[in-house]
Amino acid sequence: MILQLAFHFVFKQFLCKSNDITILIFYPAVLKFQQVPFSYSITPATFNMNYLRSSTHYMWSTTDVLGKGATGSVYKGVHKKTGEAVAVKTFNHTSHLRPLEVQMREFEVMKKCDHENIVKMLAIEEEVESQKKIIVMELCDAGSLFTILDDPENTYGLEEEEFHRVLKDLSAGMKYLRDNSIIHRDLKPGNIMKFISVDGRSIYKLTDFGAARELEDDQQFMSLYGTEEYLHPDMYERAVLRHPANKPFRATVDLWSIGVTLYHVATGSLPFRPYGGRKNRETMHYIITTKASGVISGVQHSEKGPIEWSKELPKTCLLNQGLRDLVTVLLAGILECNADRMWTFDQFFECATDIITRRVFHVFYMNEGKEICLYMQPNKTLQDLKEQITLQTNVPCANQLLLFNKSLLTSLVHPSAEISTYPTTSHTEPIILVHTENTDVKDLTRLSALSACFPNFPLTINLSDDAALAKTCCSVAHAVKRIVVKLVRSREHLLRIPEILLSLAVDNVTKLCSNCDVLKQKADDIYHMCDQLERNFTLVSEFLPFWSNKHDIDNELQKLSLLVSEKKQLKEQVKQKVVPLYSAIHVLKQKLLVSMHLQTEWDLAFAECTDLVGCIETADTYVKTIRGSWQSFVRDKNSRALSSHDEKFHNLEKAKIQHTSKKLESLLQDKCSKSCIEASNKLDEWYSGMQAAMVQNQCLKEDLMLASALLNNYSTTLKEAECQAYALSKQIISSLKSTKPEPDLKQPSYASVLLNESSPVQNGIASPQKLKLLSKNNSLLLLQKLKAEHSSLQEIAQENNTYIERISELLNNMKIECTQTVNSRKSSTEA
Repeated sequence: MILQLAFHFVFKQFLCKSNDITILIFYPAVLKFQQVPFSYSITPATFNMNYLRSSTHYMWSTTDVLGKGATGSVYKGVHKKTGEAVAVKTFNHTSHLRPLEVQMREFEVMKKCDHENIVKMLAIEEEVESQKKIIVMELCDAGSLFTILDDPENTYGLEEEEFHRVLKDLSAGMKYLRDNSIIHRDLKPGNIMKFISVDGRSIYKLTDFGAARELEDDQQFMSLYGTEEYLHPDMYERAVLRHPANKPFRATVDLWSIGVTLYHVATGSLPFRPYGGRKNRETMHYIITTKASGVISGVQHSEKGPIEWSKELPKTCLLNQGLRDLVTVLLAGILECNADRMWTFDQFFECATDIITRRVFHVFYMNEGKEICLYMQPNKTLQDLKEQITLQTNVPCANQLLLFNKSLLTSLVHPSAEISTYPTTSHTEPIILVHTENTDVKDLTRLSALSACFPNFPLTINLSDDAALAKTCCSVAHAVKRIVVKLVRSREHLLRIPEILLSLAVDNVTKLCSNCDVLKQKADDIYHMCDQLERNFTLVSEFLPFWSNKHDIDNELQKLSLLVSEKKQLKEQVKQKVVPLYSAIHVLKQKLLVSMHLQTEWDLAFAECTDLVGCIETADTYVKTIRGSWQSFVRDKNSRALSSHDEKFHNLEKAKIQHTSKKLESLLQDKCSKSCIEASNKLDEWYSGMQAAMVQNQCLKEDLMLASALLNNYSTTLKEAECQAYALSKQIISSLKSTKPEPDLKQPSYASVLLNESSPVQNGIASPQKLKLLSKNNSLLLLQKLKAEHSSLQEIAQENNTYIERISELLNNMKIECTQTVNSRKSSTEA
């Protein structure tokens, strides 16, 4: 505290000639000391001011180091007038030993660069005391990518969204450099800074152009630059192993460094790791020069042990399978030691752009409780989306029920529309995938499996080992928290799905009932039309005894008789189809809409599920506690030695880490995991009934379409029969008006013969009822009745036209849906 007070007083005296804003902003921003009153009396001569540096417009402290390299250091500083925080790069003695041309190269390259993904140079000035040049740059106060990856939270690599951002910014920055014929030659996470813009966006920027120079694609260079782990194999051989060679290098050496960097960002580890690290340089050279094409990592786990090669990213990687597959292809192309097979910059930029511009669709697969991400090109369609789902879930396209925002996805998008027009998804609002042929819902046990466990601390104190173990505990804690978040999210999706399925089922049954009612009304009208046709034919046949030329139409009458009989049979077939269908549809309606059987079942099951409110917040609190203890261990390690008093607190921190770790693990296994298993089991029991209702609804829908088609066909043929009967009736009536009837009382009526009715004739004499037909008055009455029947038939036909138009519209809609289902099944079968 006395040292701080002393510095505060001296610093106030030192800056008394500057304006006020410099004093107020520079002091807390650069030196990070607490502000104290100026009333303390400290002698300025007792304090050393050698750590303060300044140029014409900027000031910085050599104690506030942002980073150090082979040729210089970067400090945090401020503008003297505005107080703007900046980064100041100074150069050491080694840097000044280089040729002047080489020294000036960094200045020239940075002057030439002006891009969002490259750290902006603000000024080139000279330090007041040494008169040596400095570079003033914009401050990226979120740190370097290396610092971010070194954090225990990112032990297994960055989250998917953040990796996507790094790939986008890194490729954009490199594209700008190549367009301007600049080669970086020292690409690594430490030279990629994270900048937070005024609007809150995270932007990654390339920095440290000390090794950069202008170089065309077809040009070569001989000088050696870079960091061991990120060096191209040819450069590693010369720079690290010191093997003599006159082999020149090309700009593509940056691609290898990009590949190692991206692998590091995706997994949290370097791709090529010999046992012992940098000490085992010969094995490192062997790994990077002998790996097979397509291999993206090689790790040696024991001294002189075998190399574990892999063509895939490790399972601990946080990227989803969709992005992982795309990144693996990219890494295989640029981590290629064979110059003939290694990608060009154009190939890298093309692949990176393809990944960056793809639409991301989040999907939750209900039957397995699985979250997947689909990376789709914007011009793809629904069928392509389904095929990608099949690749990751093995669910055939025909069996995929896709739900989004409580609706069918197919009702929100057109099948041929590009997916660039689709609604945006997220982890909390994904597309729900339901397997229509699979009634099983697996529990989420596998989601709670940890890839690493909390380590135990030894009883003795070893500051370095304790700090490392605490960091491991912190890494595992972050991993547990991620699992807790995923379990809570998956459970919410599972408990939300029944509500969506029930809503859709109710809508489907309501539409089905409406269509069925329309169909039944049409059927009733057509039945009536058929009855009218039969009565009309009976009346026509009753006139034949009064017509002398009746034998002229025997063939036509016979055909009409057969037609009427056929329509009677078809009428019965239609009845057998429509009546049971109507009954089955209304039984389903009773189950879903009236008694709400499935809704009641789920409400009871849902009430028994354990709530997980506050679990994420609890996990976050435990992680912060463990993280605080780890940071305390880092401070203890830096102090190199502890007093007996400090050792007691050190041991208490150990106990706190272990105790908190157990509570966090219990939260995961005993509460979150059990609750999710419980929810999935409840859904599994309930979904079998729901799936049966869905299948029944689909079958009834198809049966309704078949019945509608049959009824349509019947209606058409019935109209044709009615036209024939009407024409024949007109012919008979016209003939009767011009010809005197000569009845044959000994013959039975044509109606009774042709319609297979028993003849009323006995002993060759007609019954009294038949004798009545001989009178002219009765003939006129029959004619009037026939005319009335025809009028009634025409009215029914007109009404039927209206119903037919309505049912045709419904049929067309159902036909479209059926066609889509058939096509989907065909595509699935072909696949």
